[in-house]
Amino acid sequence: MHELKKILIFSVFIVGIFFSTVIYASLYTREGGLVYDDVSKITWTSNANLFQYLANSSENNNGFIKQLFDANNGIIYGLGKNTFLDNHTLSLSDFNLTTGMLNWYGAQAFIGYLNSINYAGYNDWRLPTTLPTFGGYSKGGSEFGQLYYMELGGKPAQQLASVHNDNYYLFNGIQGFPYWTSTIYDSDFTYAWYFGFGSNGVQAFTSKNAFLNVWAVRTGDITTIPIHIPTWLFGFILLGLMRFAGLFRPLRLVIA
Repeated sequence: MHELKKILIFSVFIVGIFFSTVIYASLYTREGGLVYDDVSKITWTSNANLFQYLANSSENNNGFIKQLFDANNGIIYGLGKNTFLDNHTLSLSDFNLTTGMLNWYGAQAFIGYLNSINYAGYNDWRLPTTLPTFGGYSKGGSEFGQLYYMELGGKPAQQLASVHNDNYYLFNGIQGFPYWTSTIYDSDFTYAWYFGFGSNGVQAFTSKNAFLNVWAVRTGDITTIPIHIPTWLFGFILLGLMRFAGLFRPLRLVIA
């Protein structure tokens, strides 16, 4: 029993060291460039400027916008109360490949594209949501707000690049301009809510024709969570456990 106790203690120590490199508070890195938030129960892409990255990658630099058109059959349907009236025919003017910014319809088209290619193995990507009843410097029921204020340590009216905690480095490409949410402004379906993620932590609404950034998210964690330990590291751990428990003795050369 004493030997078993030593093995258990050592195992916990080793596992703690290993997982400390991949777990940050309530944020967990996942394969495929993803980060899971176990408070909001959603998965973010680690690249907060994925649209521009994919648009300018070598395999997509020819006809990328056409791929977005095709993925959505050229039309974006509004998601608010006036869905039937809010139909938008996509055009090149919905996208800015230079800045990586899009209007709300372009952002929805990008989400449709990610789902059409089964990005990172999933086809349920969406824009983040927020409660459509509150604006200002607060998380206010916003998935962006939860990440900004609670997970990354952002402060009101301050640049996130300047004020943040270590979780900030789980992501790349965070932009200074605001990001679109999928939430429609109730009083006017031509407006939608946004969040000043990289700039100031404020939530507000603007015309869907404004150009902002896009960040994809999906509900839930990835289906399987693989744990990869290099073979050499596993061998050292195993030998260490055996040695610690007195189950392994170094070989001694016996000369007759």
